[in-house]
Amino acid sequence: MKKLHTLAFICLYLAGSTIVKSQTRNYPWTLTGMVGISEYSGDMGSGFFNFDLKPTSFYDLDGNLRQKNQPGVAGASLTRYINPKFNVSLSYLHGEWGFHTPDKNYYFFKRMNSVDFHVQWKFLGLYDDPIINPFLIAGVGYRNIHLTDSLRSLQNEITFPLGLGVNLRLAQGMYITAQSYFAFTSGDAGDGRIAEFKDKLWNHTIGLSIIPNHLKFGLFAHSRRYRCPNFR
Repeated sequence: MKKLHTLAFICLYLAGSTIVKSQTRNYPWTLTGMVGISEYSGDMGSGFFNFDLKPTSFYDLDGNLRQKNQPGVAGASLTRYINPKFNVSLSYLHGEWGFHTPDKNYYFFKRMNSVDFHVQWKFLGLYDDPIINPFLIAGVGYRNIHLTDSLRSLQNEITFPLGLGVNLRLAQGMYITAQSYFAFTSGDAGDGRIAEFKDKLWNHTIGLSIIPNHLKFGLFAHSRRYRCPNFR
């Protein structure tokens, strides 16, 4: 019985670890889960590239807690392979967007939801499944911001993202995806001030991407090559 268990384990290991090498065009859909930060620039100042993920508490002159921010965003995206040079992507992010001055005298933090449609240009024009594949991002998006604690008080706006990203292949059908993109917005009340310049954002995310069908079929793709012996 121990011998049977050992042989069965070896067969399953070989079937699972031998991932079939397949071109991306055969498995065009990629699913990504991601986390990151959404940064602000506007009438209050600029928080671009601060990468401030530390929660901060804000108090009034009497020492009463006014607000505590919870920086960071999380979401998911679905990407469709077009050819070795282009992908299209639909993504959703939820989290906090805001800013504070170093002295904490001026601050705002708002909950936001965003949906973006991106075209990804893989400008190196490499073959379908390289180890490192950088790309440029351009597109259009929709975002809403909770102006107050009430769910009914929303600012709805259009965004125009532009940035770059890279896919780093960990295994066949699995990648680390990092993206950083700037976006103009059509709104200007998110920071509580309406002035000459519209609000702007810069999103930085990193995530794990998988090609579901690639992994699913890869697990059993070589089952004919590695057959377990029959025992009676």
